[in-house]
Amino acid sequence: MEGLERIAAVADHSHGVGCETDMPLLLERCQAILDRYFPVGSPQIVRIAELRKRLRDGRLQLAVLGQFKRGKSTFLNSLLGAPYLPSAVIPVTAIPTFIAWGKEPLIRVSYQGRENAEEFRAITADALRDLLYRFVAEEANPENRLRVSRVEIFVPAPILEQGIVLVDTPGVGSTHRHNTDAALKVLPECDAALFVVSVDPPITEGEIEYLHLIRSRVERLFFILNKTDLVASAERDQALAFMRMTLEKSVLIHGATPIFTASARSGLAARQAADGAAFVASGIAAIEKHLLRYLALEKNRSLEIAVAMKASVILSEAESELNLRRRTLELPLEMLGEKQTKFEELVRPIEARRLITRDLLKGERNRIAAALEMRTDRLRNDARGHLFGIVDELIDCANADEVDRLTADAAGPAMTDFFDAARDEMMDFFVSQSESALSTHRERIWELVDVVRRTAADLFELQFPPVTNDEKFHLAQEPYWLSQRWSSTLIPDFSPVVDRLLAKRTRRTRLEARIKGRLDELIIRNVENLRWSILRGLDETFARAAPTLESRIDEAMTLTRTAIANARRMRETQSSDVEAEIARLAAGASAMADMRAMLTIADKPQNT
Repeated sequence: MEGLERIAAVADHSHGVGCETDMPLLLERCQAILDRYFPVGSPQIVRIAELRKRLRDGRLQLAVLGQFKRGKSTFLNSLLGAPYLPSAVIPVTAIPTFIAWGKEPLIRVSYQGRENAEEFRAITADALRDLLYRFVAEEANPENRLRVSRVEIFVPAPILEQGIVLVDTPGVGSTHRHNTDAALKVLPECDAALFVVSVDPPITEGEIEYLHLIRSRVERLFFILNKTDLVASAERDQALAFMRMTLEKSVLIHGATPIFTASARSGLAARQAADGAAFVASGIAAIEKHLLRYLALEKNRSLEIAVAMKASVILSEAESELNLRRRTLELPLEMLGEKQTKFEELVRPIEARRLITRDLLKGERNRIAAALEMRTDRLRNDARGHLFGIVDELIDCANADEVDRLTADAAGPAMTDFFDAARDEMMDFFVSQSESALSTHRERIWELVDVVRRTAADLFELQFPPVTNDEKFHLAQEPYWLSQRWSSTLIPDFSPVVDRLLAKRTRRTRLEARIKGRLDELIIRNVENLRWSILRGLDETFARAAPTLESRIDEAMTLTRTAIANARRMRETQSSDVEAEIARLAAGASAMADMRAMLTIADKPQNT
């Protein structure tokens, strides 16, 4: 009865005053019950432990979005209470910046192709802003020449202490298309978004189109009408009414959706001057209160609902396994032997299907590898056309004695830029190809797992829940590949000494052939490095995925085989513990069913 007593304790705790749910305690009880019936390291226990960690680490990531020059960075500074983020009259933010709580100001910069991030400490807000400008500003880092992949800053702002992470995004609609792309790419990481519009100019058609894109990527969207200090109150009300009418007409909000009005500039000044009344008048205080008291609570509740649903699935599978173990113990020894023989007979064709599935995966890998060969051939030709064109221009325009030096100066940056772009394009393509192939293979494997489980369920007259297909694989990225630097230094050559003794036309021909030959060596080397890196990542990913997925079939078969073997052993020895074990397993299954019922209650949205 110990398991049921635990359930009762949870029920008392979870359905007390206000009917509030203590999800961490519910998950703790789930793990306690599983610990009694499953060994350490079993899939059920591991998955529950992962859910508990997810709940503990849960935090709200809130993106601040909008068209360029709507005051997003100033708005964030007003929430943070200090001018940590750079702002200017031209588009500034080019790299999304994640802002989290930290005891002391710190910047962490991660780079594409580098495993370790750089950290910079700053004593003041001004020092942090100047450091940050070097990495996120379009002017300081045009088109992300520094290859920054992520910027995080940690500051002691009160609004961040509750687990909120603010994300400053590049403005859309500016002259820099890559800024818009960067803002869209960060949305899958965010739980909600604040969309900032200003009173002048009013909301535009481009912003409406952008909002429709955002709607498909974030569940929760809030609206800010900024820069209200620039107009009189009557004009502010007019701008607010126009914005609401436009958003409703575009089916982006309904009548009850709040639109907050604010002056971020006034709010920041009031925060720095510790002027509470001015801070309230700026409108920032109301937004901050909404975020802290409502949005964070809603995020926590959404996370709890998701965790409760996943935990319920885990318990359902565990309950089915206990029922299988109990059912095999209840059968007479002779019948148990018949069931064992029948099970092996029924699952034998699955082994043949497994081999076919394995061959199909090999075929997918070979198809992708063939596509890699074709693309690298094309890349080699494209590189020659691009880089040889640079050489032709230099030979036509420069003095023969200077061509070597000028080519060396031009070839390095040109080659680096060319292969950086090629790497990104090819990685995107082969990541997509490999994930598609592995997804298809995963579906085939899980279909076989489901056949095994349904076979056992029918044989022993039990119910098994549907299998959870949550295995994901991504194209492996080798450390070598990530830290790879393109060869771009021309090999020293003393041929120019000989060239001076030859006729001008002959010298030009030799010069062109020599430089292009050296460039071609570098092109071949770089293309081969790129091809080898992707191919190795491809092989490692498929080699890891195949046995991992197939192990799910083995686990499903082992579940039934082990239950039968243990039951036969206990029956053959005429153990007096059989009846006690049957009762223990029945109690465990019942406790898990009761806990699932509580999780079902917990995952129902509460009225607010």
